Amino acid sequence: MSDPVRPDDLRVSDAERAVVQERLRRAVADGQLELPEFDGRLQSVWAAKTRGELRRVTADLPEPPPPRRRCRRGRRSRPTTPGPRCGC
Repeated sequence: MSDPVRPDDLRVSDAERAVVQERLRRAVADGQLELPEFDGRLQSVWAAKTRGELRRVTADLPEPPPPRRRCRRGRRSRPTTPGPRCGC
């Protein structure tokens, strides 16, 4: 009987790589990464074969802030606004 595969050793799919690519793109937009570093990390994402390799690409990035909601008037609301009002 073979040993179970550790989660970090599981092979990744292109869909998983695309999720990490989007996370990196958002990190650039949020000012967490500069374009040259984004470029290098993106190459690592598409070269990654396992979940562990993929996880290491974003290990030093904080969790992204929650997406901002749009109110009925099309303006962005503050993510911390309580209740249905958006402050428009």
